[in-house]
Amino acid sequence: MRLALRCEAFGQGCSGAGIAKLRTTGLCCGQGFLRPPAGTIDLRETTSRDVQIEILFCGVCHSDLHQARNEWRDFMPTLYPCVPGHEIVGRITKVGS
Repeated sequence: MRLALRCEAFGQGCSGAGIAKLRTTGLCCGQGFLRPPAGTIDLRETTSRDVQIEILFCGVCHSDLHQARNEWRDFMPTLYPCVPGHEIVGRITKVGS
């Protein structure tokens, strides 16, 4: 799923196509933060090539911590704000064509 994200906690965001239609709250890591504040995340409307997933549970593994702390900056620098966590359990709520 491609997302257009904006984290209001840091007043900056990732560029993305489309206009945000869905607003949710999550944790966003800003540069230098080890305990991220909650922020608002805007998602653009799903397109014909997307799947929207309602995330029920999310695990943060050790690689997420390295990425959030920018400890891999020499070969994979972190682009802030980032939303850590990639081990998810969810429910598909919308499917494109």
